Amino acid sequence: MVIRNHASNRNLPEPKVAENFSEAWQYMHTTKVKGLFRTRYYHIFRHRMHPTAGNVCLKIPVSDRFDPAQLVRSFQS
Repeated sequence: MVIRNHASNRNLPEPKVAENFSEAWQYMHTTKVKGLFRTRYYHIFRHRMHPTAGNVCLKIPVSDRFDPAQLVRSFQS
């Protein structure tokens, strides 16, 4: 799935942006989810004023070409 194909973006002229009152989709982070048999990664996006859905967060699976070794930690926990 990609952001432009999400149900909330179907009828928008620019679904990858979904601009509304100067707000647009924002990439927040990539997260790792450990399952019983495998680990999956997701990109998290948010839109604070989506034109059809209001305040929205999306969890989109990474592409097959995603390499977790390329992740850079932006802060220390």
